[in-house]
Amino acid sequence: RLENAASANGDDKTSIGEVQVRGAHVISGSNSWHATGDFGYLNDGELFLTGRKGNETTIEGWQHYMIEHGLSSIEGLAQVAAIPRANAFDIHFSGPCDNQELKEALSQKLPNRIIGKITKHKALPTDRRHLSKILYRQI
Repeated sequence: RLENAASANGDDKTSIGEVQVRGAHVISGSNSWHATGDFGYLNDGELFLTGRKGNETTIEGWQHYMIEHGLSSIEGLAQVAAIPRANAFDIHFSGPCDNQELKEALSQKLPNRIIGKITKHKALPTDRRHLSKILYRQI
C-alpha cells in the first residue's frame, strides 16, 4: 500500500507515496503495516520505486528518479544514479555507454544548467540484499 500518496507532475494516474508492507514474511506474528522508508508508485499493477526518505531533493521541478527513469532506455547503460548537488544533478553510471552518449541523452531531456558532473564507474554500489538498490551515500 502507498501511504500519503500525492499526485506527481499533475498526473492524476500516478501518485507517489511511502511503500508499506505487511505479512508474516515481514514481521512475524504481526498483521500491522510496516513503513519501508521507500517511496514509489503503482502503474498497471507494477511497483516503481522513486527513492527513500531523505532523498527527496527537487531541482527546478526534477527529482533524481525522474532522471534515472528517463535514461533507463539508453542502450549500454547498466546503472545510473542522479545525485543532487547545489543547483544540479551529478550523474554516475556504469555500462558500455560512454560519457558523451549520456551527455547527449541528458541534454535532450533536461535543461543543461541542471546537469552537473558526469562520472563513469565500473559498477555502482548496491545493497547486498537487493542487488538493484543503489547505495547513493557510498558513491
